[in-house]
Amino acid sequence: MNGVRSSAGGFAPASPRAWTAGRAKAPAPTVVWLLALLLFACGAPPAEDKPSAVEQSHELGEVSIVLRVDRNPFTVAQSALLSIEAVAPEGSEAVFPSLDELPEDLQTSEPKLSDPRLVDGGRLAQIFEVELEALLPGEYEIPSLKVVVDEAAIETNPFLITVESVLGADADQASIEEIVDPVEIAFPKEWIVAGVLAAAALAALVYWLWRRRRGPKGELGPPPPPPHETALAELDALLARNLLREGREKLFYNLLSGILRRYIEERFGLRAPELTTEEFLDELRTADSLDREQKDLLRAFLRECDLVKFAEVLPSGEQADGAVAACRGFVEQTRPTLAEAELAEVTTSRSA
Repeated sequence: MNGVRSSAGGFAPASPRAWTAGRAKAPAPTVVWLLALLLFACGAPPAEDKPSAVEQSHELGEVSIVLRVDRNPFTVAQSALLSIEAVAPEGSEAVFPSLDELPEDLQTSEPKLSDPRLVDGGRLAQIFEVELEALLPGEYEIPSLKVVVDEAAIETNPFLITVESVLGADADQASIEEIVDPVEIAFPKEWIVAGVLAAAALAALVYWLWRRRRGPKGELGPPPPPPHETALAELDALLARNLLREGREKLFYNLLSGILRRYIEERFGLRAPELTTEEFLDELRTADSLDREQKDLLRAFLRECDLVKFAEVLPSGEQADGAVAACRGFVEQTRPTLAEAELAEVTTSRSA
């Protein structure tokens, strides 16, 4: 079985390893009391586990597994986390299922294995996790998944997951136009000459601005505003143009997505402006600078913009206000902290 092999002392993907018999040392009582006192003083509320949308439990002798899916249904702009927790005696060797039999239209991330932990009865537990995504709405059947621990094989029951469209009831409005043949454009010589002259004039202007910024004695002028201030100013300027009232929804969404893409590139170094939406979302999946909620917000925002720009979907006023609020909220949530801003200012002054 070409699954993810693990062992109760240290599961490791794709590399069989025996389950070592070592137990983790319990923390000293003094440390435990100090941690408990610190949590009480900070007023930390007790953590509440959210119920799973799908949950199955299976046992065979001393081996047990629990399958969970945190979301069902979910939209094409979201992902669902599928996890399998295996509990087995120390010294056992476990092989988690492969994902080859999942539906072709269902995309998966690289499987992850948590560190083993000691549970009741002297057994060790470890969790196998993978994220599920789909580009198209519909129902997808997850087949039976097998976990093999030594000679014991435990299979889960097949189940359905539902992926919904971000458009909801307006999904029928979406339509994609036919692809037409490319049109050849002949460039007159006058255009080429004008382009060369314009490039030379632009180069001269850039050089003049650079000299002006450095000042008469070569000192640098004020640093450029931070990315979040630029993005918010551009957003306010876009709203002031009243493009939606003029019925220019496509241009509005094109400019709106451009503001957010430029902000992401300047704030996080991701090449958002030069990538297609699907290329950017694929790169976003492995980005560590954003949490899962922020990634889901970006997926929904960019795909809604694409439906307006390319599928000629006409958004309602409420949907347009939601897109603006999503853009502004993302910028506000990810703006640099005071410490990051001070560090950037120090770095800029040193480089000057």
